[in-house]
This record gives sequence, C-alpha cells and structure tokens, in this order.
Amino acid sequence: MNQTNDMTAMLATVPAVIRLTTSYGKPYMAKTSNEFIRGGEGRILRCDEDPKLALKVYHPTRTPLTEDRFKHLTKLNDAFVKPKELLYDGNELAGFTMELLSKDYFNIQNLLQKEFCRNNGVTLDTKLKIFRKLIDAVKHAHALGIVI
Repeated sequence: MNQTNDMTAMLATVPAVIRLTTSYGKPYMAKTSNEFIRGGEGRILRCDEDPKLALKVYHPTRTPLTEDRFKHLTKLNDAFVKPKELLYDGNELAGFTMELLSKDYFNIQNLLQKEFCRNNGVTLDTKLKIFRKLIDAVKHAHALGIVI
C-alpha cells in the first residue's frame, strides 16, 4: 500500500463528529469540520453545545495530560487559556474544554513581523508591554511547577 492509500485509509477512520463527556456525564460534541488547528498533542475544535468553548482533543497516539497536571493548569493566571473541564471517551481521558479565544487574539510570532506591526499599529512600547506580561505569566506558571 502506498503513502496516499495509507493516508486515505487513516482519514476514513476519523469520525465526522467527536462525542465526549465530563466526569459527571455532561456531553460535549464537535464536528471534525470545525477544527481550528492541529498540533503534535491533538487538535482544537469548536464546541457545538457552547459557542464560547473549544475542545482540545488529544490524538489517540498521544498520552493526554493527567488529572494532577490538569489541576495545576487551572491555577494559571488569566494570561493563559486554561482548561475548564476534563473530557472522557468512555473511561479514557481524551481532552478538555477551554474558553474559545476572541478574534482579537493573534499569534505572538506576529509581533516579530514588521508588516503585521505596521498594519496593526503595534509600537515598540506595545511590544515591550506584551513581552513583560508574558514573562510575568511564565514566572507565575513556573512558580506553580508548570513548565511551558
């Protein structure tokens, strides 16, 4: 079987809808077509039940965060998007809910691009304020024992 057929076979096994529940049985659902981004750990999808939430769903081949790590992450300050509720697929930890970011959020790497800064009126002073807040947020996370 060639690589194209392997990919086609793998995609055929991905459900069109992901259904997960919290530890107390509250259901959450997301269409795979509502995926925002996919990374090494998993993917972020828009939540069908609550337009203010997103679901982080771990790839089946990745070990999801532990309940202890989840508790640590919920203690982060407001500079971070924090997990709200753990999500399970049956008895298996599969991901978590989190606040859906507003359209005002952008990738911090954009601050290093002259064109982005020029087009959005981002001054050097604004960049310095953002990076100082980021440093404080990372210090806060490290004080909680969280490595980012």
